[in-house]
Amino acid sequence: MLSMSPRALPVEPPTQDTWDSPLSRKAALDLGWPALCQHLVMRCHTVRGGRLAAGLFPLQTPHAAMQRQAEVSEARALQDRGEPLVFAGISDVALALDRSAKGGVLDPGDLVEIGHSLLAASRLRRHILLRGDSLPRLRVHADQLVDLPEVAGPIADAFDEQRALKDTASPALGGLRQRVVHLLAELTRRTDSLLGEAHIAPHLMDRFVTQREDRYVVPVRADARTRVKGIVHGTSASGATLFVEPEEVIDLNNRLKLAQLEVTEEERRILTALSLAVERAAPQIAQNLDVLADLDLVDAAARFAIDLRAQPVTLTPPDARSLLPVHVDLRNGRHPLMLLSGTQVVANDVLLPSRHTLIVSGPNAGGKTVALKLTGLSVLMARAGLHVPVQEGSSLPWFTHVLTDVGDDQSLEKNLSTFSAHVHNLQQFLALAGPQTLVLIDEIAVGTDPDQGAALAEAVLEEFGRRGATVLVTTHYDRLKALGASGAPFANASVGYDLAQMAPTYRLHLGIPGPSSALTVAERLGLPAQLVARAHALLGNTQSALDRLMQTLSSEREITQIARTEAEAARQAATRERQDAERIHAEALLALRAAQRKAHDETIDALRAARRELHDAREEARLQKKRLAHAALDGNSDGALTRLGQRIDRLSADVSAAAPTPEHPPGKPVTASEVPLGTRVYVPRIGGMAVVTADVIRDKVVVQAGSLRLTVDLTEILLPDAQGRLPARSSPPRTAHGHVILAPLPSALPPRTPDATLDLRGERAHIAVARAEKFLDDALREGRAAVFILHGHGTGILRHTIRTHFAAFPGIRQVRSAEPSDGGDGVTVLALDT
Repeated sequence: MLSMSPRALPVEPPTQDTWDSPLSRKAALDLGWPALCQHLVMRCHTVRGGRLAAGLFPLQTPHAAMQRQAEVSEARALQDRGEPLVFAGISDVALALDRSAKGGVLDPGDLVEIGHSLLAASRLRRHILLRGDSLPRLRVHADQLVDLPEVAGPIADAFDEQRALKDTASPALGGLRQRVVHLLAELTRRTDSLLGEAHIAPHLMDRFVTQREDRYVVPVRADARTRVKGIVHGTSASGATLFVEPEEVIDLNNRLKLAQLEVTEEERRILTALSLAVERAAPQIAQNLDVLADLDLVDAAARFAIDLRAQPVTLTPPDARSLLPVHVDLRNGRHPLMLLSGTQVVANDVLLPSRHTLIVSGPNAGGKTVALKLTGLSVLMARAGLHVPVQEGSSLPWFTHVLTDVGDDQSLEKNLSTFSAHVHNLQQFLALAGPQTLVLIDEIAVGTDPDQGAALAEAVLEEFGRRGATVLVTTHYDRLKALGASGAPFANASVGYDLAQMAPTYRLHLGIPGPSSALTVAERLGLPAQLVARAHALLGNTQSALDRLMQTLSSEREITQIARTEAEAARQAATRERQDAERIHAEALLALRAAQRKAHDETIDALRAARRELHDAREEARLQKKRLAHAALDGNSDGALTRLGQRIDRLSADVSAAAPTPEHPPGKPVTASEVPLGTRVYVPRIGGMAVVTADVIRDKVVVQAGSLRLTVDLTEILLPDAQGRLPARSSPPRTAHGHVILAPLPSALPPRTPDATLDLRGERAHIAVARAEKFLDDALREGRAAVFILHGHGTGILRHTIRTHFAAFPGIRQVRSAEPSDGGDGVTVLALDT
């Protein structure tokens, strides 16, 4: 009999949860853990990795679980970069290793699989070690993989693609096989010639050569046995034919047999030597298989996390000294099995302080049980080191036990009703309950008198609270809803039901209880109205009023949630519109500047043409002056030419004053002490950054920008701030005519387009740089804001060459990776000073 007395139920520290206990196995089945593990198995590459995934269980410490989560994050990063771990060629060769350990000779298939597995382990080890700085935890696994070239190399050299021994597998094997071939050819020629000889041909049943007992024979009629000398090796089924080895080929057959035996013996010697090498290395090979299985499990968990859009969660270990509250804090949690089945899933927050009880109420089929299972599965996944389908920043306490009572546990074999089975479970839960226990109970204390069931449920929840357990419980009992409103350690939550659509919302609302809505749902489902009215009357005015109040609160809450969702959608739409407007504005600025530059260039070209015309006219006048001695004419010509020159000079001054000023942000003037060797400075003369390459001498300094090296006055350079940026202008600058100069370009660059992209994939470095410089020159003349250099990922050499070469190139104000939508790190963006 269940007793609620604190004295009868002393608080004892629970032992660590394992799959071996019946309650743990029950929790795993209730929550769907085996089905989740099967999804993980399908993402494994190897048999051993799949076995690990199928038997996955929670780890024993928070550190171990967090460590595996970090390993999964590293494997996931490799997947995101298109550099996943590769497991091709790995086989489960444990049985072959066992045979070799007992001195057995392995067959070619086993040896080839062992060789392939060793080579695959070496490839995977190199793959991780090459990226070791970004994969510190996976590197620990890679360091445990043993390269065994003394085993893998001879195996690879010994067998061909059909897993047969090559002639070169040993110095002797090729020669022995060649001898067999020669003897066989000689034997074939000799037996073929015997078929036509006079002392044999008349006595043959048929003209062909066959084999019996690995000897070459001819078919002789039984009545001519004494006519053909030789050894009989058998008869036909009818007895009419004898298979005779003619005496002329007995010696050849003997020599062929001996040669074949020598080949077989040499092949066996090779297999024995290779098997012995495997036997010596068996412990290291077994270690490799274990490490590869662990890595396969981690990689499968990473792919699983990508499919679920899951995140690692923080696991807070039990610490009596901690003054910070520990919560079940699942943000935007989604049930993983529902996600994987393709079901439309509503994300929910589950927030519950550790050692508290959350009482979830609401209509049937509204999502109460889903909330329980989501919480339980999230705890098991986090404890097993998996990422959880929640929002980043979620956290969980470290639970050593997860206890579940979900579904109908009645047992005819044990003579237990549903209620009896529930009470039996509660009794076991109370024996294990403690501060590190999570208890999940669906419809607590049902199957008996509602009033007594509610009272019993309240007493059980109070006892769980006294023992410090964390509890999620679903119920329709108003008594428990009132308990949830009483304050810590109890809290209410509810799920919604859209009565207009006759469908659950599956949204969990924290803080308030929800109505069961049984009568309303029954009426909407077609139950006669008079029966529903009678039920309301029997229920009583007070109960009906309370139910109506909770229904009203539930409806208003759903309306508020819809309004909040619509407001968020409107905010996001406004943000997109603002971003589009900024992009259009930036593109318009680019077009305007390009037009200004083009117009100015055309004016400069016209001015240069006029100056060339003036020069030609002056040369012509000078020649005429030599030919003619008429002073008046010469004076008039000189005056006209002088006036033309003065007009052109005035035009030149006006054009120069109206020229669009290059857009570069001003910087801080420098002193000699502020520009030691290696300082990056801005040089307005070249419109870009440069590096100081010599000490200041008489207020002059040598700077270098790319391949350009020049000497400038200190007054000609500007010093960026600590972040490499130049201070912004305090007011818009103006030209000599008072026109406002356009503001600097906004930080947002135009999207990548084909005409602004140069594809250098596959090019050698020096050719790529030359093509990029030409492309950049064209872009600067066209007034582009940016160009995109497509070099791909590859080994990274071309990317490094491009970015290093253009880091301080004139006319370039920024070198960076492209946005993910434009190619990410496989594309370099050169933002230009236009």
